[in-house]
Amino acid sequence: MSTQLDVNNVIKHIELLYTSKDASQINLVQEQLQQFQKHEHSYELGIELLKNQNNQVRYFGALTITVYLNTYGSNEFLIKFKELSYNVQQLMQENFNGNLFIIRKLLSNLSNIYIQNFENIDPILAFISILTKNENESVQNFLLNLSDLKQIQVLILFFEILAEEIQKLITFSPELHLLIHQSLFLHLLKLYDFLLNQYSNLSTDTLLLSLDCLSAWVIYISKAEARSEQRYTNDLNLLITFTMKKLGEDFDVEKMESYNKTFTVVTEFIDNIPRVINPFKSKLSEIFFGTGNFGITFLNSIFSDQDLLEEYRMEIDNYINLLVNFLDSNIIHMTRHLLDESTYNILKTLIALTDANGRPIIDENISFQLISFWEDFCNTLIDDEDVIKEILHNDQKSIDEYNQRRTSILMEVAVIYFKKIQRFSNETTQEFTRYRTVVSDLFILFYTLLGIPLFATICDSIGSDLIISEAAIYLLHKITVDIRFYDDEDDDDTRNMPLINQFDNLFSKNLLELIKNNLRDQHITISLLNLMSILPFFYKSEAGNKYLASSFEFLFDIINNNPDERLSLIASKTVFKICQNAENKLIPFLPQLELILAEMLRNQTIDGLIRERITFSYMSIVRSQKNQKELGDKIFAILQIIIQQKQHVNEEHNEDYVTSLIACINEIGKACQYPEEIEDYFNPTQLEEFKSYWSVDPLNIRSLILESLKIFSLDSDFLSQNTIVTEKCCYILKSGLNETIPGPFTFNLNLIFQYIIAKASRSNTASIDYIHQLLISVILTNFKLIEPVQLEQVLTKVILDIESMIKLDEDLIKSSLDVFTSIIELKPSLLIYSSDIFNYILQFALNAFVKSETSIIKSTIKFWNTLAVLKKGNQKDQEYIRNFITNDSTGTSLGFKLIENLTLAFILSPRSNLDYYYPLLRTFISKYSIEFKKWVSVVLETNQVGKDSLTKDEINQFIGKLMLTRGQRVANNVLKEFWLKINKLVEY
Repeated sequence: MSTQLDVNNVIKHIELLYTSKDASQINLVQEQLQQFQKHEHSYELGIELLKNQNNQVRYFGALTITVYLNTYGSNEFLIKFKELSYNVQQLMQENFNGNLFIIRKLLSNLSNIYIQNFENIDPILAFISILTKNENESVQNFLLNLSDLKQIQVLILFFEILAEEIQKLITFSPELHLLIHQSLFLHLLKLYDFLLNQYSNLSTDTLLLSLDCLSAWVIYISKAEARSEQRYTNDLNLLITFTMKKLGEDFDVEKMESYNKTFTVVTEFIDNIPRVINPFKSKLSEIFFGTGNFGITFLNSIFSDQDLLEEYRMEIDNYINLLVNFLDSNIIHMTRHLLDESTYNILKTLIALTDANGRPIIDENISFQLISFWEDFCNTLIDDEDVIKEILHNDQKSIDEYNQRRTSILMEVAVIYFKKIQRFSNETTQEFTRYRTVVSDLFILFYTLLGIPLFATICDSIGSDLIISEAAIYLLHKITVDIRFYDDEDDDDTRNMPLINQFDNLFSKNLLELIKNNLRDQHITISLLNLMSILPFFYKSEAGNKYLASSFEFLFDIINNNPDERLSLIASKTVFKICQNAENKLIPFLPQLELILAEMLRNQTIDGLIRERITFSYMSIVRSQKNQKELGDKIFAILQIIIQQKQHVNEEHNEDYVTSLIACINEIGKACQYPEEIEDYFNPTQLEEFKSYWSVDPLNIRSLILESLKIFSLDSDFLSQNTIVTEKCCYILKSGLNETIPGPFTFNLNLIFQYIIAKASRSNTASIDYIHQLLISVILTNFKLIEPVQLEQVLTKVILDIESMIKLDEDLIKSSLDVFTSIIELKPSLLIYSSDIFNYILQFALNAFVKSETSIIKSTIKFWNTLAVLKKGNQKDQEYIRNFITNDSTGTSLGFKLIENLTLAFILSPRSNLDYYYPLLRTFISKYSIEFKKWVSVVLETNQVGKDSLTKDEINQFIGKLMLTRGQRVANNVLKEFWLKINKLVEY
């Protein structure tokens, strides 16, 4: 193709790209331009485009050269380097600032040429030789004989871009980093030595460019040190001195951009190469905090002028970020010298900054930025406590003085943040919510250091001012959650007494009445509900017990009478948690709870989750009495109410309500579950009463439960297809499976099987999985009591009769396999002698090998492995299965079919699934070695699968290596090598 023709064609495409408004046309143009850029002559095309007067065309030319260099590399690199450097020089002379975006891209191309040929070119010397037209030009002479400000600026820019491009490298070259340290970095030092000597004469643009360049080099150096043996420690003093120079001058608001860049570079040094800052720490501290120096003058000037404060908010944030990073590097020194006035003055400055005027996040970010400093400060105080005592020579007077100052500082900061987290409107943003969360974490640290006095101060702030009270309650909740995290089961009132006393004082101030009169304020109500939900330890105490009545009245008033559903849900959760953890203290409230629950069970408008939580809460308290007659009476009463609602089961608009009613029965089952060590829970008399009562079940509770299941999940056409109803019914029947003695939810095995059979024919696909899981649970807990005939009837209904449904659903294929495995694993005789159904199951499990879903693969392998090993089978069972697998009376044994399906599935499996197949293959190598060797040989010789055809010798060699492993773990490696070979892959 003609280059000139190509150029014209490309220019037309570029013009179309920037002028067309048709999205489809733009996409086509972009695709065509990308083809031009990838052409083997795209470098020449790029050079031609750079000659155009249109900057968009020229930039596309520079970009095209980038694509060429990345695609084809840089052959004839010296010629290309010079050619591109000339282009940079021409663009500089024409209009440096106007052409800067093109210049940057060309300098990036020069950097890439250097990276690809670093052993053969010094890019800085090569570049300045073009600018000066002197092939032997040195950096020193170039700087001494500058004829144009643009030359120094473009050199700085080139240094910056070199550092940025080298950072992008994925592959690591120690030689490159060594050469940079020995050459480019030395050139950089000469450049900054010159800039430092000329500092007072530098233009603002030049200074800003030099700071950007330093930022890029600091990041490069940190990465180079991490990945090479090069170290830059002392070499960086000149660069740090140059960076700090601006901060040594008198503050001038007109130079804010220069200051801001300086803040960034100093922060980069501290963050990325902290050790090089050590010699400068004293100087920086003086700059930041010394009276009359830059830092204090800068802050005083900005904070005294609201206009400046708003205009330079980003610059202030950048400066605060610098301070936090600097102080974090010096935090141990600060905490160990808290009594030094210089340290104290720094902390007073930080406290003043923390107390910046305005609403956090909206008006000021400073307090948010300083949280990390105060967190580190607190953590260092905690970790360093013993060391500090040693520093103070264990002198009690000094220690008291130190602690007094520490307490004073922390309390002052706590007061500031307490004000900051107070809501400033009813609408709180996500950012402010996050701010409060971070502050609450800080208060947890404050509490660790300040203890109960801080807690008491927060409690004392609760009063008539709702905004202040809400913030205080919010913090009390967060702190208490942390305190109780490891002590949730600790009911030692002596240990908990300090907290109990504080909450006693708090509730004695009519706290509940205060909130009750202001329920419209959602924030304070939610904060109080959250706090109450973690106070069972308080309610169980003698001091807290007297507030249970008022607390329950408050909570149920919200649940029953508040139109805000969110508040009702949170209140019900609070009731649930209190009942869960303080149930034996709530027995006096049973009559009140009974009335409330009865109303909720009948009231269709109550949220289902609330109804279920209250049911559980009520029954937990009833069960805690350990009175079986009382328990039976209460369950009977609830079931009667639920059954009375059966007129609603066919009303589709009441589906949520009736679903909730069956869920309430499930909640009764959960609440009635006793500890595994039931003999430790009951005394002998109570245990005997328990056994006696539920063996007779005088009120026929179990029958009522089963009747409820029938009404809600079988008799109703639309509820029988409701997955949640099926799930809850299955959970109800599971409730008593693990019980060792009769209870309200211990059902006759036949009745459970009858339900399973009836439900399977009345369920949708999603529900069958729950039925399968119930069946597995029954097998796990009652396999000794199950008869083969019973099991065969159930399996026929829950698998064979709905085969068409199961085959279309991956989850049901898996769950069916899991049902079979659970039987084989625990009592194989229940299944293996039932010829028809067992043959069906074997074929089902063989067919499952074609599935590629990981869950099915795992369940399939587990089934066959369990069958082959037959751990729980007796000798008769094992002989039967071995004969069954190896019998070749039909010409093709089960074992052969299995190995054929297994081998083919293994070969076609993705690499990530290979581990699942190894156990079964190893089992057959060890248990059926003779047969396996023959079977796998036939399979590999008669089936062409994978990507590589194996010769007979290769097959024999593989089988030989495999059999030598005798099924040990080393077989995994042989199998993996085989899989890689047959699929034409290599190990990575």
